[in-house]
Amino acid sequence: VCNTARQFDLYALLCSNDMSLNNLIINEFDKVVDMDSMLGWIMRVAPEELSRFQGPCPIRNHFLKGLLSEDSRITFHITVSSDHTNKTAPFLLPDFPLTLHSFIESVNPTLATHFQNCLLNIWNKFRIQLHSMLRPCLIMPSQQVQAYPPSTNYPHGNCDAVLLQMHSEDAIVAQVRMVFGLSKKGPPLPAELDQIFLYVQLFKVIARPQDDVGVMMFHVKRHFVTGPDGTQVRVGMIIPLLDVTHAIELIPVYRDRANRAVDSSTCLESYDTFYLNNFSDKEWYHTLHTDFM
Repeated sequence: VCNTARQFDLYALLCSNDMSLNNLIINEFDKVVDMDSMLGWIMRVAPEELSRFQGPCPIRNHFLKGLLSEDSRITFHITVSSDHTNKTAPFLLPDFPLTLHSFIESVNPTLATHFQNCLLNIWNKFRIQLHSMLRPCLIMPSQQVQAYPPSTNYPHGNCDAVLLQMHSEDAIVAQVRMVFGLSKKGPPLPAELDQIFLYVQLFKVIARPQDDVGVMMFHVKRHFVTGPDGTQVRVGMIIPLLDVTHAIELIPVYRDRANRAVDSSTCLESYDTFYLNNFSDKEWYHTLHTDFM
């Protein structure tokens, strides 16, 4: 009864403010619009007599000095100094050492024995910046992708999700668990290993938007394999930073009842199935539905 009353109150509130329950972004997909969500919000709440506004700061252009993708459509910014220098492999990622060894061996089999015990430089975050899909000459604000290790505030770490595009394969949804580079302390690094890498854990797509027209979002689930001891282990892999194409938002699939102890910083570690949020803004909606559907 309480839930029904709350739903009615929400419906009445939306109707009284002439707001729709429908996802208008779907109906407006083919409309040409001038997108600036911040300015749109300011214009709605500002007094009518105000027509000129001073922005807090200009958008920083990381394309000038950042790491560029192969097609130069994406740039990455990462600090020169790492947050953790000359560290051993994190013990909370038990499969990482073997994954690193396999990765180095795949790059160059002769290098595996030289660098398998190499120390690591680790970063807690990086930024990604793209050109607008709707207006290619416009540079979008950069987005931060976090990969914080476990701490008092974040017992399971605080790690964001991204979309990957590797070679000719389909796009991959993954959670960034570590941003790292091999330490330059020791023998000189070959060019193929002298770059920034990500250790990510993978998701697999289990439903597409057209499979559930009431939700219209991709449905993804963590990818597990059975370990030698019979336990379920998350599938992880190492990729170059430049394989990332977008920072994304994942929404947990709560089923019948949500866990009240879970918040935004712990939800990715508390659930295994998620929706890929494609309604965060028109830019992302257009990108996802143009390139990946």
